[in-house]
Amino acid sequence: PCGNYVLLGRKKIWPTGRYSCLAGFVEIGETVEQCVIRETAEESGVKILPESIVYKCSQPWPFPSSLMIGYFAVAAGHRDEGLPSITVQEEEMEDVQWFSKDEIVVALQSGPGSTSLMNVLTPMTTAAETQQQQLQLPGKASVARYLISLWADQDKAN
Repeated sequence: PCGNYVLLGRKKIWPTGRYSCLAGFVEIGETVEQCVIRETAEESGVKILPESIVYKCSQPWPFPSSLMIGYFAVAAGHRDEGLPSITVQEEEMEDVQWFSKDEIVVALQSGPGSTSLMNVLTPMTTAAETQQQQLQLPGKASVARYLISLWADQDKAN
């Protein structure tokens, strides 16, 4: 089931509803693949199948003079045939969630702000709740947005 869902997280300092790919820095003596496994586990508690890690792209990043490297990977161990459970590392992340491909496609098509409703709203939903339920994706110039778009479009290419 993981192929139909993407794992995204949000930092406390980001605008309400902003979610992006999980990220981190490579440690000394660590391969980039080991970094993908470690950072995903640290920030979300989700384990990655090492053999599933595939390089997709890179982007120079000026803060702090780094190189962003983008990978796809598959989560290991589905609980009860569902998605792996998430354990958020609260020091770094405010929230981490699985988003369906349908939710991401709607967010990608929602115009300049990349905003869509994450959940179906009920007639009793307040304006404040609506604001909190909006999914905002990273900007179009980011490696994270490219990865999310590439993932959302992968079925179309097949």
